[in-house]
Amino acid sequence: MKPHEADIGLQRQRLGAWLEAWQLQQRLETLADPPEPPSPPEPQAYLPGSRSPEGTSPASRVHPGRLLAGAIILLPPDNEATRARPVYVALAEAVRGDAWLVVPFGRFPVPALPGELATGRVAPPLQVLCVWNHAPIAAERLARGWQVGRLCAREQRWLRQLLDLPPGRAPRKTLAQRLGPPLVHPLDPRHDYIEQERMLWLAGDEPSRCGESTVPCTADDNGTLPLAADEVDDTYQEDHEG
Repeated sequence: MKPHEADIGLQRQRLGAWLEAWQLQQRLETLADPPEPPSPPEPQAYLPGSRSPEGTSPASRVHPGRLLAGAIILLPPDNEATRARPVYVALAEAVRGDAWLVVPFGRFPVPALPGELATGRVAPPLQVLCVWNHAPIAAERLARGWQVGRLCAREQRWLRQLLDLPPGRAPRKTLAQRLGPPLVHPLDPRHDYIEQERMLWLAGDEPSRCGESTVPCTADDNGTLPLAADEVDDTYQEDHEG
């Protein structure tokens, strides 16, 4: 099998796995709600602890002035999206003085789009970074959440490479193979998925600067983030950190 054919096969397999997870979630959402127990337990968000395979530290609050690039934050449940499920974000860089450009982790275990990156982590909430869905969030809102860990040096490098990728350029093949499959068909259910994920950035209960991404990078912008099944050149050279 030629390398290009192997890449296409990998993306078909990845798309099949994503569609299976998506369809399962859709079926679960259509089920009637079960009777509420007399004393329902409080919902517990997954907080990667110090003994996790990723080596993260216990969750803790963080002062707005002490936020650092690479931190993984569990957002506070202050809007419909963050109350529906735990939402984790990685801090990419400080912007506009009192805000951070953040990249959310996805809710599925495999990347759905060319703008989503498989991290290779074991913890289910931290397996996919949705780079296409990056957005600025106020430091004050992030401080109401919990820091649950950090991106490793390699993950930060991957994230930086994708965010800095010029239009029309592709990352090296080893990174492209971690991205999701291209979005082509107009009836592909991933269009619905994109609209749902954009709901993360609706305003919370309190005013905050957490609007949609203002950076020109979209989920299906194949000119910015490459089709992972395409042959790509070695735009970036791997270093030896991480």
